[in-house]
Amino acid sequence: MEPPECAPFEIVVRAEDGAVVLDVSGEFDLSEVDTFWACLDGVGAPAGVLVVDLGDVTFIDSSAIAALLKARRSLAEQDCELRLQHTASVRRIFELAGLADLLDPTPDPV
Repeated sequence: MEPPECAPFEIVVRAEDGAVVLDVSGEFDLSEVDTFWACLDGVGAPAGVLVVDLGDVTFIDSSAIAALLKARRSLAEQDCELRLQHTASVRRIFELAGLADLLDPTPDPV
């Protein structure tokens, strides 16, 4: 029996309504955190808002959640707000980690 195929991890950067948006898809885990950081370094801290759209993430682990928390803190120090968009299944993971309020999605999707 072959193991199931994993969804490839990908980040697409785009601009929308004055914000920089990172569209994240696939499995966001420890093996992809460095890719996430490299992307953030490449984007920098845009003026105002950086949106991380996790709508197409099929799996997220604690190292990815820690990276999101660290990014939120780092961007805030540079006067940039991190906004998240995600699905109910990702929100459930945040709830189980006790971080749903802290990592709640923005009410106004970009």
